Amino acid sequence: MGHHEPGDTASGQARSGTAQPLHTGHGPRPPFPSRAITRLKTGDHTAPITARRSDIDINGHVNNVCYTKFCLESVPQEWEDTHRCMGLDIQFRSESFAGDAYSSFCVESEESEIHKTLLHGLTRSEDNKEIVRMRTWWKEKTSDDSKA
Repeated sequence: MGHHEPGDTASGQARSGTAQPLHTGHGPRPPFPSRAITRLKTGDHTAPITARRSDIDINGHVNNVCYTKFCLESVPQEWEDTHRCMGLDIQFRSESFAGDAYSSFCVESEESEIHKTLLHGLTRSEDNKEIVRMRTWWKEKTSDDSKA
């Protein structure tokens, strides 16, 4: 997903303690609302996912970076072909383990006037437990994007 700004972490929390979205470094920073991400129970686009052993961190849990990838799996290819992700905000709700099956889903939101916004959810299939909430900001690709 590109690089992030100095001070940003995978959780979207800046080291100074001020919440900031992970930013790809392309264009202006997306707006970062201070409110919680809306919980989705379903979405317009879905993808089934299963955590593999290679997704596990040293503590035996799914690595947080993998959750971002899992959420992005539900973004339709047509959307990715015409848009570039500008940043994300992710909230981790519960831990999970290798072999867990999930439903990843997303829906377009009207939260930003500058960038198009998708809301994402990741739910464990076995017990319907919410694992992750995520918000991503996108801009339409231009001819300059093909040169990057």
